Amino acid sequence: MAGFGASTKEPTSETVGLRAMVRSRLLPALPPAIGRALEALSAAGLPEEIRLRAGRPVEVVSGERAGFLTPDGRLGAATDGAVRVSADDVRRTFAILTRHSVYALEEEIRRGYVTLAGGIRVGVAGEAVVEGGRVLRLRSIGSLNIRLPRPVVGAGEMLLPYVLENNRLLSTILVGPPRGGKTTVLRDLVRLLSAGSDRFRLQGRRVSVIDERSEIAAAVDGVPSFDVGPRTDVLDGTPKAEGIVMAVRALGPEVVAVDELGGEADLAAVRTALSAGVVVLATVHGDRPEALRTRPAFRPLVEAGLFERWIVLRRQAGGVGVQAVYDGALRVLWSAREGSRKGASAVRGGAVTG
Repeated sequence: MAGFGASTKEPTSETVGLRAMVRSRLLPALPPAIGRALEALSAAGLPEEIRLRAGRPVEVVSGERAGFLTPDGRLGAATDGAVRVSADDVRRTFAILTRHSVYALEEEIRRGYVTLAGGIRVGVAGEAVVEGGRVLRLRSIGSLNIRLPRPVVGAGEMLLPYVLENNRLLSTILVGPPRGGKTTVLRDLVRLLSAGSDRFRLQGRRVSVIDERSEIAAAVDGVPSFDVGPRTDVLDGTPKAEGIVMAVRALGPEVVAVDELGGEADLAAVRTALSAGVVVLATVHGDRPEALRTRPAFRPLVEAGLFERWIVLRRQAGGVGVQAVYDGALRVLWSAREGSRKGASAVRGGAVTG
């Protein structure tokens, strides 16, 4: 049987490290039947998501494939014959993954997920304890969604024609739905900007990554598991708003990168960085930048035109592609539907796998 995560493709050092972490950290936490089935499945590569639901079959997303996991490592649409998990399996798996420190992680769990070392993210669902309209904690956890980060070298290259003008980097927001590839593309864009590239006539820059959920760099004990470039500093596990300000004050970045901007505190910190002359690269959930005008926290950011590029990403066959590119005034520079002269050949039809 192939080892977990074995692949016909030449593995990168980051993928090898992730496979090792999966073997040492994830597989021992799963019921043996699931572990054996995943070993068989993984001959084609690491899965992206493993969903455990009490009393129901295991669901797996692996690249373009998705389905219920069979004991011999196949994915299918039928639930009959699929590997099932019990409520005890879910509770035991979660306890092992969190090193039996559920109470210490209560604040993270209250937000609906826990991030493990190496960027493995575990979404949780169950019975909420609510007080005054606010979720205090989750109890009787019945579902786990285990998401594995997927480094894809080259994923950020398709954006370079739009985020650079005469080697000047433009502050940019990547817009897309959950699982739309935003973090994958952001991670590789950070790597490219930090390392520089003769091929793209790109000068290396000092980058600070604010990695609140440890999903960009997947740091372990403060050391990135993924290649984020030689000039990159990572503030791992640091809340975004605090981390942006800390980086600007102490690390002297030319670029700050942050995943999933959210509330007013995050956006106030972004404005601080931009006013200090620091370029900001960020992601946000959505389907188009115009819709962000309806969110009170985002409206001033959109209307002030502080970001010079808004790039909408989409999942497509074979990976992640560009849906549309907007300038700071939300004018369409290029769209997959209509195309345009400016840089269209660099983006049209382009996709990154992963």
